[in-house]
Amino acid sequence: MLRFLLKLALGCIVLSTLTIFISRAVGSTRPVNPVLRGFTEGCEGQPQPCWYGIVPGRSKFSDARKWVQSWDSQEYREIESTATFDVNTRTVGSRFSPDSCYSFFHSTRPSSVVDYIELSDCPDLQFGDLINQFGAPDKIQFRIGIWGQFGEIAFILDSQGDVFNPRTKPRMLIMPSTDNVDLFFDWHGFASHRRYCQLEPQNYTCPQ
Repeated sequence: MLRFLLKLALGCIVLSTLTIFISRAVGSTRPVNPVLRGFTEGCEGQPQPCWYGIVPGRSKFSDARKWVQSWDSQEYREIESTATFDVNTRTVGSRFSPDSCYSFFHSTRPSSVVDYIELSDCPDLQFGDLINQFGAPDKIQFRIGIWGQFGEIAFILDSQGDVFNPRTKPRMLIMPSTDNVDLFFDWHGFASHRRYCQLEPQNYTCPQ
């Protein structure tokens, strides 16, 4: 009986190991979500982050405006807003195609370049697609939703509390990130805030 149980346990371990390897292999060959093609289309030879050829901090706002106006979209928007300290922000935005993210290109005067890009309302995009594209996040934080960063690309997930998984939808992507990641956790996978605090109890969001 003992020998049978040992064989059964060994079989379960081997089967579990094979399942993990197969899952990883399938994940690594999973095609890139077409919603994310803006990171490659028009960005050949450009530094990342780049979105349809527009590179924050380098591309002229006037070029971004012309580019967005050329898109076959009925959702073009152009906004000028004055915030505190008389900072004037210019924004153009639209969708490259019906199945793409809404793309906003922002420039803060007196800058003449695109200072940052904001992507939102990306159809059929999941957090797992971002991991497939960029690898594991560098940093993560639990706020109203889950915030985090892939290099210079910040993300906000549309999550309830600290519940998130590869199927969670991203609410917004911001390039480049302006967050102070010194206050963030290192990435420890799909765990709860409590588990992250066990691993990094010094984080300011953890009970002291």
